[in-house]
Amino acid sequence: MANPSPAAVAWLRAQVADWAPDDAALATALNAALAPNPGARPELERPMDALSLIAKLSQESLTHVEGANLLVEINRAIAARERVTVQRWVTYCYARGHITEAEHTAIQTELAEQLPDPEWSAEVPAPVAALGRTVDADDLAAARAAEDPDG
Repeated sequence: MANPSPAAVAWLRAQVADWAPDDAALATALNAALAPNPGARPELERPMDALSLIAKLSQESLTHVEGANLLVEINRAIAARERVTVQRWVTYCYARGHITEAEHTAIQTELAEQLPDPEWSAEVPAPVAALGRTVDADDLAAARAAEDPDG
């Protein structure tokens, strides 16, 4: 990255004790070092699963929903990942008396559930934790060329 910020240059200069390796090697070493992830673990909507939602229905309710041809519409919305549409169909089924209040609540609760992001990492490359990005040889060349503020 060309022209790293003064803060990035200062961080790089503080990290490198031995400037003998070339800039690419220094960048590789810095990017390999891990630090605690400064970001909070995000939460994601629980993936919609037709079988999980249907399992919350009694046989009687399932018969009513199927008889009204609503299961096809709900499955289409699930396949299209249209969560709001699924929620509306479930509310419609409840309003029409096809499912019970308890079933409605159980399904809506599952649809609203948030799960921790499985791809979030507790550790990230040290430059990402400090600067929000990895560093490259150009960053190190700029830091190497920067005047030492103490000397």
